[in-house]
Amino acid sequence: MRILGIDPGTANCGFALLEAWDNGTARVLDLGTFRSEKDALLRARVAEYVTDLLELVTTSNAGVVVAEAPGFPKGAKAAVMVWSAFTGLTAICAARGIELVLRNPGEWRRMLGLPEYKLPPAKTTDARTRARLANEAKAKRKADTQALMRVRYPGAPALLESCPNDALEHAYDALAIVTSWTDRATEGTRRAA
Repeated sequence: MRILGIDPGTANCGFALLEAWDNGTARVLDLGTFRSEKDALLRARVAEYVTDLLELVTTSNAGVVVAEAPGFPKGAKAAVMVWSAFTGLTAICAARGIELVLRNPGEWRRMLGLPEYKLPPAKTTDARTRARLANEAKAKRKADTQALMRVRYPGAPALLESCPNDALEHAYDALAIVTSWTDRATEGTRRAA
C-alpha cells in the first residue's frame, strides 16, 4: 500500500511517499518539498499550494494520506496559508475517496519515541529567555527527527540532495508523520527497506 505523508507549512510543504507491506517493511518512493512564492498575492499562494497538493495526491496513488494537523500560527497570512492548505487537502482526499489521517506534532513524536522538549511556564522566564529556549528546543526536535529518519531510511538523504536547506525539516517531518502511521498499522513488525 502507498501512504503519503504531508507536513504543510506556511511557505514550505514537506511530503513523503512510502510503499508499505503487511510484514512491517516500508521503503521511501518519494521525498521532498514544494513551496509557494513568498512575494505573490495571498490568493495566488493559496492556489499554488492547493494545486501542488492536488498533483501530489493524484500522482502518488496513495490509499491513505497522513498529515500534520493544522496549528494556530501567529499572523493572519500564516493562518490563512495553513488553514487553506488543510481545507484544500481535506477536499482533495474527500473527492478522491482517500482516507485522511491527522497527527498533531506531539502525537507523532510520541508514537516514534522521540523526546519532547517542553518550555518552562511563561511566568517563570522572561520573553528573551523563553524565545532562546524555544529556538533551542526546535533545533533539538529537528535534529532528533532527522537522525531517526536517516537511521530508519538510509536512502532518504539522497532523495533530498536538491532540497533547499530551509525546507529539509518539512521533508523529514513528513517522513516521520507517515512512518507513525505505518508503525501503528503494522504494530511491532517495523523494518525499513
